[in-house]
Amino acid sequence: MKIAIVGAGIAGITQLQMLSGIRGSYDKYDDEIVLIHDPDKVYPFFLSSVGNTLLGGYSEQSNFNCTRSFAIKHFGATDYYGTKFIGWGNRTDKNFVLSQDGGSGGGLHLDIEKLRNYIINDGGKCFGENISVLEQTIDKFDIKENTFNINGVEYDIVIDCTEKQPLIAPDDYGIPVISPSNATLVAEIPLKGNWDFTIEYAAKYGHITGIPLSDKQYWAYHYDNSVDVDDIRNDFESIFGEGLVSKYHEIDFVPKISNYIIHPEFPSYFRNGNTAYLTETLGFMQNEMEERLAENISEYIYSNGEQDLSTVLDNFGEIIMEMILPTISFCFQYGSRWDTDYWTKCKEQAINHLEMPFFKHPQYQSEWRDNILTDKWGDKEYKKLLNKCYNHALPESSEYTNIPYFIMMYYTWFYELATGLGASYADKFDTFDMIYPPEKHGEIGYKLYE
Repeated sequence: MKIAIVGAGIAGITQLQMLSGIRGSYDKYDDEIVLIHDPDKVYPFFLSSVGNTLLGGYSEQSNFNCTRSFAIKHFGATDYYGTKFIGWGNRTDKNFVLSQDGGSGGGLHLDIEKLRNYIINDGGKCFGENISVLEQTIDKFDIKENTFNINGVEYDIVIDCTEKQPLIAPDDYGIPVISPSNATLVAEIPLKGNWDFTIEYAAKYGHITGIPLSDKQYWAYHYDNSVDVDDIRNDFESIFGEGLVSKYHEIDFVPKISNYIIHPEFPSYFRNGNTAYLTETLGFMQNEMEERLAENISEYIYSNGEQDLSTVLDNFGEIIMEMILPTISFCFQYGSRWDTDYWTKCKEQAINHLEMPFFKHPQYQSEWRDNILTDKWGDKEYKKLLNKCYNHALPESSEYTNIPYFIMMYYTWFYELATGLGASYADKFDTFDMIYPPEKHGEIGYKLYE
């Protein structure tokens, strides 16, 4: 086979890593894999973080086994141990930190341009044999009898990881139930990022994501484009001061969820990354989604039909509907310190979503979203249910059986979010006290703990 991965962002690179590793498990080293980087189809300065897939190498068959020290030296990487929410929720006393992977480990922030340039200059050799990387503008893309022609070269399979417009069917998408932002202003500050977490700062017109790198800082102001971009710049400078920003980059996007991962008419066309879904930009959810899809797509391609098509589709739907969107809504449901149109819209969309009949409390049938834990159904009952789900002890249970929100499957995440956001039931948790950052609610600080 000849396989093309189009789009050399984190999703495309992760897909290449997975595909090259799983290819080796099926002894398909003769298959040719081409990663195509079209600069017009990715964001050159997009905020990036990675988990264990790239850091440790997905499998022994893949040669791309990037160590932390290598990433720090060559890709401007800094450690990532969680996300600090500044000014979010009902509380007015403290900010809070959401641990990476529920407290189980850390990832890295990195400079996507440096990583991409390294892979392009290497030509794909770091991923194994019969793998190449092309940097070219895609002027021609045709489909004929399930064969794909890209700039005059035929491919058997195409995995679309573009970050802007997809290669085909740009209107074949649904709208996320929560989508307050549709524009981003990225501010580049030429100072070393001296912190080891992602920042999510509640601003007047949206929220600002802060990414530290070894030689610069990226700050992305996510907002609704009904607000003039000059107002966004002015608000940014009111927070950080004038004269710090070396470059501003404007990004407009449309929140969307693809109607498929595998095209129903062209089953050799797949979607991953922003082409599969582009929801509210809370980065701590992005990597897991891309990695899961990359693994499912790769296994499907190389399983010779042993993996049912529905497995890939159902997995995508489950992740979006049961994990990604509810977790985003959970973060926005209490708004922030700002009582503006943006945050009013966020709260309304989030509450409406979380109170859908789909999400059912183990004891209550209605009016329970802000009353998940009570005197009658408290932390003890929650832990018992969680243990049953982990052990598959419930009849015909899956991981999600009787758990209202996927976020509740991770006790630490659920506890940190509910307590940090100021949920009315936060005092019902029977566990260690929250360890708070040293700064007050709404103040930007660069330490995780006292």
